Amino acid sequence: MVIDQGAFTLRDVAARMDKSGEKFNSDMVNLVYETNPLLQDLPVVEANDGSSNITTYRVALPEAKFTGYREGVKPSKGGVTSVRNTAAHMDAIIEMSQREWDEAPDKNAFLADAALDQIEAMNQKQSREMLYGSLSKNVRGYNGFFAHQEKCGFTIGGTVIETDDKKPSFYVFNAGGNFTLGTLDAQGHATSITPQDVASMSATNLRSIGLVGVGTRTVRGFYPRGTTAGIKKGQWKEHETLLDENGGKYEGCSQFLSWDFGLDIRDWRYVGWIRNLDVTALEKRGAEHYIKEMLRRLVTRVGGGKQDGAKWQWVMPLMVFEGLQTVFERMTMSNAIQYTQIQDVLQPVLWGKRVVIMDCMNRAEEALPVQTA
Repeated sequence: MVIDQGAFTLRDVAARMDKSGEKFNSDMVNLVYETNPLLQDLPVVEANDGSSNITTYRVALPEAKFTGYREGVKPSKGGVTSVRNTAAHMDAIIEMSQREWDEAPDKNAFLADAALDQIEAMNQKQSREMLYGSLSKNVRGYNGFFAHQEKCGFTIGGTVIETDDKKPSFYVFNAGGNFTLGTLDAQGHATSITPQDVASMSATNLRSIGLVGVGTRTVRGFYPRGTTAGIKKGQWKEHETLLDENGGKYEGCSQFLSWDFGLDIRDWRYVGWIRNLDVTALEKRGAEHYIKEMLRRLVTRVGGGKQDGAKWQWVMPLMVFEGLQTVFERMTMSNAIQYTQIQDVLQPVLWGKRVVIMDCMNRAEEALPVQTA
């Protein structure tokens, strides 16, 4: 099937909207796009209410009816709800000495190179916001994926707690922290697994794995109305009086960069997460089939049992991806992880779905409580 034929990524939108033809504009968009892998498949739309986007999604279908001869059907409406999401604004500034600028032979290339560090810093912050952002902690940001995860509805080893697939916890799994394994059978598999109590988990070792299906009807980004995909550069100013790190003055040039971006999660069935994953326990011998079962269940649940209608990507830090490679190699399933050309770049895939390695996820994560029955 054709997936989201009308969906445009950040790069697509900027290319259609930017009428200036300036090389630096396109370079800035390309750098943002290429250094944040979460954006590469994510469709974006223009906000429908200034810098906010009012998203309507269906919570119930309209009624249909079997009819016979001379028998009519009454019109009915499905249930819908609306959510207003607001884009967050981010600024950065490029500064250089006037002499550097005057002596640059190719000024466009020199400016684009100077912007690279600033854009990378903006991208790292944007990536963290998409994952960990919470308006309750930072009113200038937005709610990311983790902000909607309140409890885990499944625990490693097969303990199903949440059975309502309309609740986000149905798609959030507890990996059990530094779990304890029982004796090993003849095949080297642990006969039992006991998850660590959440209260005793060490945040230092906790990481996570996400499985996200992006699309215009599932998960998408948005930018404020009237902007060039939310990304713009300010006026280039020369012969400015700038301050060095010690407060000394010098003649220089400066330019502001800004980025406005928001996130819409329109269908929670397309967002799944494995939390409380202790990286020191991931490669414990005997736990391999429990890890594989947890990943398989996540694939089955996310998307409502369907894998069409979205572009899928695993999201994880490098340490976790390395651990999964070891797990599958021990199970003689090393072909589960392969490398393929995606957008002219050789990228890893797990069970046919692209793996996005996020540097910003290599950080301590708070333990997520497990839902009680």
